[in-house]
Amino acid sequence: MTDKTMSSSLRPASGKKTPAKTRNQQGKSLLELHQAQCGICSHQLRHEIDEAFVNWECVSQIAHDYRLHRSALYRHAHATGLLERRNRNIRQALAHIIQHAGRVEVTANSIIRAVKIFTHINAHGSWVQPPTHIIHSSAPPDSPSAELGGTPSHPIEQPNP
Repeated sequence: MTDKTMSSSLRPASGKKTPAKTRNQQGKSLLELHQAQCGICSHQLRHEIDEAFVNWECVSQIAHDYRLHRSALYRHAHATGLLERRNRNIRQALAHIIQHAGRVEVTANSIIRAVKIFTHINAHGSWVQPPTHIIHSSAPPDSPSAELGGTPSHPIEQPNP
């Protein structure tokens, strides 16, 4: 392959990104190449940096605390799959909003909406819709159980809508 068909960033001549599992001429994956050049991957506190990013801490604050460039942090997160992990961890972001609700000017409506959203997202980051269809049946007015205030011994069949 010539330099014209493959740039130094390992993109094909078409300009499209190659998948992370693609291997270069030396047999190294793009992740291995990233790790060899990334200052965050070799950082002594990499685990803390990764966790802070996944837990929706402010990217500018992470960059400041660990003396990193924001763009380097985003490149690292993209190459190592942290962006996907962060997006699945949306409950953590909502927890931050709810936790800091007392420190910022917000409306009661925005807090209630954040809490409602929080309760609909499970630990895996998936939206869980609670059941909204309630079936209520009662005895016909002329049945003996209706007169006693009880329920019929046999449920009433309702036609499907």
